[in-house]
Amino acid sequence: MRKIRIRNHTMLMQLASVVRLGSVNVSVQLLVEAWQQAGGEVGESFFLHHESLLDCGFLTVTKEPPGVDSLAGTLTQSELDSQVSITDQGREYLDRFGNR
Repeated sequence: MRKIRIRNHTMLMQLASVVRLGSVNVSVQLLVEAWQQAGGEVGESFFLHHESLLDCGFLTVTKEPPGVDSLAGTLTQSELDSQVSITDQGREYLDRFGNR
């Protein structure tokens, strides 16, 4: 369980770094690139952490194209890319624990 928390923290930090570049709604494809640059593999682990952050209320989907039934589908078709944003709760977490 601790590993999941650490990786969730890592994913949230990666998303925050992308958001700080000026994007309000961040492409899931950019999040994937940040995850890969940090050494993560895009597979079951990535999807688990992405869903976990959504379930925790730290991320919210801000744009989801019609006809997409899974995050994996957005990664195979760039024109169907989803967008996510950090919620206020996620920002509070980053303000409190972001420098760890």
